[in-house]
Amino acid sequence: MPGRHRAARRVLTGLLALLLLAGLAAAGLLGYARYQQIQVAQRQEKLASFYTIPSPLPAGSPGRLLRAQRVSFAPQGSQGWRVLFESQGPDGEATVSSGMVFAPSTAPPPGGRPVVVWAHGTAGMGEECAPSRSANPLAQLDWLGGMLARGWVVTAPDYAGLGTPGVMRFLVGPPEGMDLLNSVRAARSLDHSGAGSRFALWGHSQGGQSVLFAAQMASSYAPELQLVAAGVAAPAAQLVPLIREQYANALAWAIGPEVGVAWPATYADLRPEQVMTPAALRTYKQVAELCVLVSGVEGILREDLLGQRFFATDPTSVPAWSAALVANTVPLPPTGLPVYLAQGLADQVILPNTTALLEQRYCSAHVPLSAEWMGGVGHVKVATAAGPQVTAWLADRFAGSPAGTSCAEPPPVSPAAP
Repeated sequence: MPGRHRAARRVLTGLLALLLLAGLAAAGLLGYARYQQIQVAQRQEKLASFYTIPSPLPAGSPGRLLRAQRVSFAPQGSQGWRVLFESQGPDGEATVSSGMVFAPSTAPPPGGRPVVVWAHGTAGMGEECAPSRSANPLAQLDWLGGMLARGWVVTAPDYAGLGTPGVMRFLVGPPEGMDLLNSVRAARSLDHSGAGSRFALWGHSQGGQSVLFAAQMASSYAPELQLVAAGVAAPAAQLVPLIREQYANALAWAIGPEVGVAWPATYADLRPEQVMTPAALRTYKQVAELCVLVSGVEGILREDLLGQRFFATDPTSVPAWSAALVANTVPLPPTGLPVYLAQGLADQVILPNTTALLEQRYCSAHVPLSAEWMGGVGHVKVATAAGPQVTAWLADRFAGSPAGTSCAEPPPVSPAAP
């Protein structure tokens, strides 16, 4: 009997030790989370004065540079600025976008430098999620140094409403496209950037959608600029099949809240209760403010552990939402505009079959398309993986070399149904 009592005491002592360790670990995680919150709050407090804009905004024109501030994190041999500039909303109203501009430190050539506009992917709607306001503004910009080394200017707008007042028009193509075009105008007004009028577009995911809208709008919206090419990586291009295939999984918690905030603010006939579950309706505004990595983890916890779905029904089956999805499916680019397309075959966010549908559409319309399919590459890394290739491809376009096409080679996956 004494031996049994000793064994029981050992088991109880072990359990108490495990509980103590678990408690200490939880306290440590909570402490670290609190520390991170304090760091974020302090960083945003230091940046707040730069991002404060006059209200009402004085009369101006799209692309007007409102404010610029040198930054210390530009790659070696270059200079960089945070910028605020005027843009436009879906009804033509004046908006303000923040962002970054980078340029070589050397003197610009006669006629100015070529400009590349970078359109980032989904980030979240909180002010600290804006790339120019984040702890690591150069995240996902591994290719930046290579472009600057070629003598180009690179603009990186945040999108109006992300980091600045107003609602970011998440996955609403026209206003995001205007933000990209207006970033070129702002860069040209920036002292010492040397930005010229010839430019190219390069974007990932949400940014891929905005790039292809900007490409279609460029000649009419910004006729003083000359677009030479557009590059996209895993673009959110075919929204109807993409939402149809993804609405019932955890990913919906990462992108659905931003759609739930932005789209009813843009389209008067859309209401969240038409498509969301009660759990989503209670929390979507708060989740939309989370940066994307955090909202992704929350989505997994809610969907897979708590069994909470975001969408109550497939939005493509609700006529008003389906019409908005169709309206924000990317258009064809201008006739003859070269397009570079990169897609990872391991992508579980922008599904490869939806990109194959885009390739099919563009090739059927005789777009000069160079498609690159990357085995084993997922969603987050595809723009980084494609960086060297798109840089070399853009260099040929700026040099005036004719673009080839890969349309004779079918995509490695079957296209999604439209």
